[in-house]
Amino acid sequence: MICLMLCNNIYSQDKKTVAVVPATGEEIRQTIKDGVTEGLLEGIVKSRQYRPVARDKDFEKALKEMKFQQSGAVADGQMIQFGKALRADLVCHAWISKYSEQEFRITYKIIDVASSEILDMSSETVRDGTSGLLKATDNIANKLFGEKRDKQTPATKSDNSKTKTSETKTSDVKETDPLPSNGILTTFKDLGLMVLEKDLGFVNWFEAKKICAELNRGGYTDFYLPSKTELLNIFDAKDKTFMKKIIAVFYWSSTEIDDKKAYYVSRVTNLETPSNKKIGGTPPLGPNCICVRKINK
Repeated sequence: MICLMLCNNIYSQDKKTVAVVPATGEEIRQTIKDGVTEGLLEGIVKSRQYRPVARDKDFEKALKEMKFQQSGAVADGQMIQFGKALRADLVCHAWISKYSEQEFRITYKIIDVASSEILDMSSETVRDGTSGLLKATDNIANKLFGEKRDKQTPATKSDNSKTKTSETKTSDVKETDPLPSNGILTTFKDLGLMVLEKDLGFVNWFEAKKICAELNRGGYTDFYLPSKTELLNIFDAKDKTFMKKIIAVFYWSSTEIDDKKAYYVSRVTNLETPSNKKIGGTPPLGPNCICVRKINK
């Protein structure tokens, strides 16, 4: 049903905008809710037919004005209001019910803002903890935003076609022109940075700073935890080889808000989130750590 009602011509340059209401859930850690929200956003970003509403000042203002509850499902009327405030075509929301430390149920809903029609609503039960939540979110995002483009743009089996697609995506990365990886570090020449190609652990902010300060890799010992801006620039570069080497969604930045809080950044949506420095990263949804060093441009 959702495929028939939402699909546009794939050759159209106009993409429908989707506003994602942050995931909610009673007794659910914020990092888990953030991970579910990011999973839905990733599905939209990857889609050829939809684009997410930007998380700008208008978004934050609308979010604040709506005063969404943090536990159960958000009412349809609130979702529609939220979508209208952001001039979105569609609005999507997921909420999580916790039955035990290992068992959850995730329910999602997507509404057409103009017609107020519920286009899809379904639930999935997860019995393998938070890692299962991530898989379920991927399934949901694919159902909402992925399968439709797969059906309309079937992949050709031609090796030449695959090569052409790969070359097109690579040529899009012009801003930073990263140099080839040496198997340990990726050099982003235009950013003046060398980045370790490995997650170093789901840790709190203080531990992340210490790990980078004490790191010795490739004969270098001058690593540090990257700033919020440096992380955003690295993820903006969209270097495919590097992005395959790191696996977490969120990464600590060295940018502090005060003595108790600092920012972490999503590599999927490039959104920054303030967090308590003492909160450790909980696999697979908590903040992880990567380290960088400066080089001459």
